[in-house]
Amino acid sequence: MKTKKNAALCTLALLALLTGLVFGSCEKPDIYALAENLLGDEGTYSFTADLSVKIKNNSNKSVPGELIFKIEGRAKNGSAEFDVALVEAGGEAVEFHTAVYKQNGVLWFEKGDLPKIIMDLLCTTGMVEWPVMEVFENLTDYEDAVLYVELDGFDLGAFEQYSAQISDTFTIKSNVVYDRSKDFEIPEYEWGDGLSFAKIRNVMEKELLKLPWYRYSELYVILETAEDGANYINVLASRERGDREVLEKLKIDSDLSKVREKPESVYYENILPMRYLMELLGESVGWDAEKKTAYIVKGGNRIYYEGELINSTAYIPLNHFIARTDYIVNSVHAGQYIEFKISRR
Repeated sequence: MKTKKNAALCTLALLALLTGLVFGSCEKPDIYALAENLLGDEGTYSFTADLSVKIKNNSNKSVPGELIFKIEGRAKNGSAEFDVALVEAGGEAVEFHTAVYKQNGVLWFEKGDLPKIIMDLLCTTGMVEWPVMEVFENLTDYEDAVLYVELDGFDLGAFEQYSAQISDTFTIKSNVVYDRSKDFEIPEYEWGDGLSFAKIRNVMEKELLKLPWYRYSELYVILETAEDGANYINVLASRERGDREVLEKLKIDSDLSKVREKPESVYYENILPMRYLMELLGESVGWDAEKKTAYIVKGGNRIYYEGELINSTAYIPLNHFIARTDYIVNSVHAGQYIEFKISRR
């Protein structure tokens, strides 16, 4: 089965919109309960739903002020299938057909020819930034892609960032009718290779880190040893656009005790996970299997970094950031914690 790009993009956008709204409203329209039911694993029912998404204070005449959806489908014991139709957009009929299936803990976006109107809407209203949409489209730009979300462990809180924007931007009205009078079976489908939403997010994050304004301007790095003896790298990252964030700590396998025993060796010991730090700085990292050496690509050329390979991770010394890149390294301190800053020139 095949999914066209626009169908996957816009259905995902609709999912993000509906899921985000669950976090952003005290009085929830019944479309939210339907979304929660579809993500659940119990019940046998068919349903129809009318959904109106209206833009508050719409000043962009090229974007419809209101989208009206007709949704119908059925669900049984954790599997579901449904169709979505945009029947009216600012008084103009827009026809499309798409379907989404949930089976074995995976939400599949299958089939359809949905216009880009939803993604354009989200971008125009500021829900999704244009560079983000462009990167997303580039990653999903092939006709045979099936987009899927693995629901097991999927963090719905990822959409919390949209809650305030949603409340300020949209008025949502809905009406859902359930029919539990009939029993039926949800057919099993054989899916080909698909494109994971989690993989898309990971690649998108790396691609955005290469773009001005989105990329990090400074990394404040702290290496520590926990009470159980495990070593970790902690990063406080500052973006060029001004915001700062504490990144999730990463376990590392390099030996920090060498530096603590001899603090002046902080520049020369192989203690830094190369790929992790370089990709945070937007660099493209590769591995030369013949030379058994990691490298970054600059202007089409490879710049190699000799270091130490530990558990399939290349560790390099701090002086490589000084000698082989354009970054500035300062505020270096070696003690109980090993600390330094990497900044763009």
